[in-house]
Amino acid sequence: MEPTNWHRRQAMNIASQLPEEPEDAWAILSCVEQLIAFFEGPPPPEEPETTGQAVVRFPGGPSSPRRRARATGKPSAFPK
Repeated sequence: MEPTNWHRRQAMNIASQLPEEPEDAWAILSCVEQLIAFFEGPPPPEEPETTGQAVVRFPGGPSSPRRRARATGKPSAFPK
């Protein structure tokens, strides 16, 4: 999920309540993460980063069975 301005404002409100020592602040944020995971469940899976490059998807998708190559190194779909 892409953070919105509302998310950023909430983060600023939380950050303003943290102690000045970075080690203490990180420890508190770690505890908050554990509390959220306990009450709300694990975080959603992260979306893969986009690099701006096109992604080519082949028919059948990644779960389609692949054909094995013969001893000649040619795929079995080719005629002999």
